[in-house]
Amino acid sequence: MAEVDGLDVRGVVVRFGGLVAVDGQTLQAPRGRITGLIGPNGAGKTTTFNACTGLVRPTAGSVHLFGEDVTHQPPQARARKGLGRTFQRMELFDTLTVAENVALGKEASLAGRTRVISRYSWERVAAEAHTLYERTAEEFIVRSGTRWTADREAMSG
Repeated sequence: MAEVDGLDVRGVVVRFGGLVAVDGQTLQAPRGRITGLIGPNGAGKTTTFNACTGLVRPTAGSVHLFGEDVTHQPPQARARKGLGRTFQRMELFDTLTVAENVALGKEASLAGRTRVISRYSWERVAAEAHTLYERTAEEFIVRSGTRWTADREAMSG
């Protein structure tokens, strides 16, 4: 099978006891392309995402990211490589703008990269993080074509 520049799921099986939740799932999600996974309730979509991101361990098969087998890596290692997920119930901070909510999403990519911070360096680190979040949020907003929403109040529900 040819290597995929992105997510490559090969024959993933997930069992919970005697229940087969995912049976031989194979899919490819190339970098830069929007890829959907559709199916009825109970078809195994969420379980497939959980297997891809490391929240559940596949019984069989493998998950590759940018050509690297990440099947046995924990979720935080996969997140550092760029593979993460959101959960079905997304909560927004209604008091923040869209841009500020997007900036908070950057936190997931920092999983496992935190360092011990003394109280003397906290203000400097906080300022650096704020600048990083703003820059990252702006990049995602521009790439997604939603610049016009950035300064609006976020609304959930």
